[in-house]
Amino acid sequence: MMIGDSLGVPLQLAFDDGDVVIPNYYAKVADNNSAIPQDRVFLTYRFFNDVRTFQSVNMSSASNEVRDLSLIELGMEKTFHDGLISADLILPFMNSPVEDAVFWPGQTTPQQDMQLQDLAFGLKGILLSSGKSTLTSGFRVEAPTGQRFSAFGDEGTEIVDNDVWAVTPYLAYLNELNHDTFFQSFIAYRMQTGGNGDRRPFATTEEVREPAYLNLDAQLGRWLFRNNGGRGITGMQALIELHYTTTDAPEPRGGANLTTFNGGSRDYLNLTTGLTTLINNNLTVTTAMSFPLRNGSNPSNSGDGATFDHPSPSDRNYDWEFLLQVNYFFN
Repeated sequence: MMIGDSLGVPLQLAFDDGDVVIPNYYAKVADNNSAIPQDRVFLTYRFFNDVRTFQSVNMSSASNEVRDLSLIELGMEKTFHDGLISADLILPFMNSPVEDAVFWPGQTTPQQDMQLQDLAFGLKGILLSSGKSTLTSGFRVEAPTGQRFSAFGDEGTEIVDNDVWAVTPYLAYLNELNHDTFFQSFIAYRMQTGGNGDRRPFATTEEVREPAYLNLDAQLGRWLFRNNGGRGITGMQALIELHYTTTDAPEPRGGANLTTFNGGSRDYLNLTTGLTTLINNNLTVTTAMSFPLRNGSNPSNSGDGATFDHPSPSDRNYDWEFLLQVNYFFN
């Protein structure tokens, strides 16, 4: 199973005297997934250290608030058609603003709690398979089950409704390089069906649209030992992964009346390394760490006669991430 790394492009709400940056979850197809269809149930826990959130920016000064963030995913996958096709379902929970959270720029930050995020489900099927390699195609759909919230400032109200579906088609490839070493990769393109919120200042409305994501993920793994048919610890894998996510959203405008998913190009490159322990040949426990490798930052933005600097790094969402994944396989 690939371990993963993900956080989405954060949502940025800007007012004339400040802005707020809020983490944005999405169900990345490479996270805790394999090119091979499986019968399993799983639990993923992610802890992100110093996520750039709830940033307040003024013309003369800027203050950044960072918070630790937890993410929990519960899921299952079921195979069909002699194991050539599988369907999966993911139920995610993450620290996020409560419904109709209130934010006054430069004064306070929205209250947050462990909230249900967008439920995800999908299908994947084997296209080609040989003795040592497998090519799989699939797609994942995210349903708008998460909370909406609002933010209020001098220029108007940010209404972030959650009523948009997201679709991610992908390809996955697994190759057994030798008896103990394997390579796995995913390529995915996530897109939304429309805008998922609006800005309503002075009786006008501006659509909020999340950018499309291109995800490139690669994993190299090696069995340290295996004991097929044994009991207790029956195998152990060492894993190292690279995860690249890029977007090309419009650059944010300066001044008042701005809502965007942190506009402008984003190029996230994260390194994940971990250890997977196989127990009784049907239970895996993976512990891992993920680290951002890039540290680019937003350009300054100007407009409405004022200049606003947005110092939250564009290519680094957190300082480090701890991951725990448990998979129980039925066959």
